[in-house]
Amino acid sequence: MRRTFPVLLALFLFLGTGCARDQRAITTKIVGRVTFNGDPLRDGRIVLRAIEPHSLSTAGVIENGIFTMEAALGPKRVEIVSYRKVPGMMTELNPGEEVPIVRQVIPEQFNRESTLIADIHPNGDRRFSFDLIETRNSSVARHSQVR
Repeated sequence: MRRTFPVLLALFLFLGTGCARDQRAITTKIVGRVTFNGDPLRDGRIVLRAIEPHSLSTAGVIENGIFTMEAALGPKRVEIVSYRKVPGMMTELNPGEEVPIVRQVIPEQFNRESTLIADIHPNGDRRFSFDLIETRNSSVARHSQVR
């Protein structure tokens, strides 16, 4: 029993400290495109929110409809945002400093209320496409992932 305890303790500590790299902390490069109503999204941000506990969320910049970023492995909820200045509208957040007012141009169905999912896999680059379409009464997204 005296010899078994130190061996079991060492094994427990070795396994318990994460001798293998945690898959949720591994990132991989992903690339993709985002269109809004058929046109490349001029500028914005894409956020990949972790669905699984202890996984990482990441964000990237969208320019001319294209994004490239590092993302943690696993399923992520996709949120896409883009803001535009409201012509002629200013606010004074700091006295004497006028700042343009901006508004979100992407419907909430694609950001705060998004149901879009991207599943990030460890094998090589991942390519994603998000085609966001706003209709009169609703919004539709077509999502494709190339493996």
